[in-house]
Amino acid sequence: MKTDEEIRNEVLREIRSIPQLRNSTIEVSVKNGVVTLDGKVDSLFEKRLARNAAERVLGIQAIVNELQVALSEENQFSDAEIRRAIEESLKWNASIPPSQIQVSVESGWITLAGNVDWPSQREAVEAIAEGTRGVKGITNLILVERELASWVE
Repeated sequence: MKTDEEIRNEVLREIRSIPQLRNSTIEVSVKNGVVTLDGKVDSLFEKRLARNAAERVLGIQAIVNELQVALSEENQFSDAEIRRAIEESLKWNASIPPSQIQVSVESGWITLAGNVDWPSQREAVEAIAEGTRGVKGITNLILVERELASWVE
């Protein structure tokens, strides 16, 4: 079994191995195998990258991701610009029916709603939103119709 210090060092090594995270201020603490990520990152995408890096380390009991998205000046966009960017990306994704997805933005926080046929479509919509500059967080309310149908049958 790894010590908390060994886990901490491995998580830091994983985080530092990701080029997009090299300029971020991420602090890692570990207590009884529970990893806490704290600090600031420049995008929601970077927040996910840091969590994914921590998840690759064996011996972790849980991850608490308290990273804050602090957008740099170059990543600050209006809510309307963010919404348009996401909607445009959805139009170009062949696996997602864009007419079934509603996107709203408030202070950089995205709310996704609508219905899709497959879980992969729900995940793809969230990934598009997450990878859009200016996004601080996401609430995904998209329902998967095939899952709903299986509950009814």
